[in-house]
Amino acid sequence: MNRYVKFPEMWRLTLNASSATAADWKLAVELLNRAKFCPVVKLTNHAAGKLGLSTRTRLRSLNRLAAWGLIIFNSRQNASPLITVKWLAGRQPSDG
Repeated sequence: MNRYVKFPEMWRLTLNASSATAADWKLAVELLNRAKFCPVVKLTNHAAGKLGLSTRTRLRSLNRLAAWGLIIFNSRQNASPLITVKWLAGRQPSDG
């Protein structure tokens, strides 16, 4: 499988400097993966469950990532939150 995720330096520094849990790291990688084409993503309970995260753990990690300034998320009643992923790298020059 030839998939990779760009992991911004700001995210790495912030997660290392904070008391980030394994769930925070899993969620961070998933959000960055989903934000490849659009900075606003939706993460359902089902998608979080595939990562091994419960609904409460997902919400706790989202709150931590938001408090650390990595994301902005808007809770929506009876719907999955819309998450704006911050500090994404723009288009990179080609290696060629």
